[in-house]
Amino acid sequence: GKPAFNARNELFKALYALEESGKSSQLHSMLKDELIEEKILKLEEKFVFPADKLKLAQKIHEAEFAKLDNPAYPGVKETLDVLRRKVKLGIVSDARGDVIKHWTKRHSLNFDVIIGNEDVKKFKPDPQGILKALATLNVNQRNACYVGDVPNDVKAAKNAGIVSIAITTGMASRKVLVKEKPDFLIDDLKELVKIVEKN
Repeated sequence: GKPAFNARNELFKALYALEESGKSSQLHSMLKDELIEEKILKLEEKFVFPADKLKLAQKIHEAEFAKLDNPAYPGVKETLDVLRRKVKLGIVSDARGDVIKHWTKRHSLNFDVIIGNEDVKKFKPDPQGILKALATLNVNQRNACYVGDVPNDVKAAKNAGIVSIAITTGMASRKVLVKEKPDFLIDDLKELVKIVEKN
């Protein structure tokens, strides 16, 4: 059968590529509008894409993404270095693992596990990726949290039975993230350190 095509993620990818070329300031601000995102979410539920074209689109995106010197957000490396002294760190993403590893290596960001789309059969909001990461890290759900910047991240964390932390530095607006009722809502990754220390 035809796999579901994640229309919202693909639109994010397209907008990100445009932003890198300096052409998407207006489109980016439009995407922050919760009404625009709700429409995209509805489209995602209905739209399917031929498997061969989806695979080709992913390859093209990954090849272009790997060429970009996409910067990490300011302070991310320092914050992750602090967290590494306290907890195990992992990435669970709908992108390919090799692309993520390429980017993390380029920016000297160290993670104990990276789960990409080739490692799971179901994508977020399904919890499969998060649960696989926890199993790999030998971490109990009671002692885990997941940080993300879009609604599906919050949903995946809840579905996995772990603490959900939404961060406003991504594409989704604060209002959209609030609707998902995450356990915590932060504006800066540095806030994560205090949450980890208190929990």
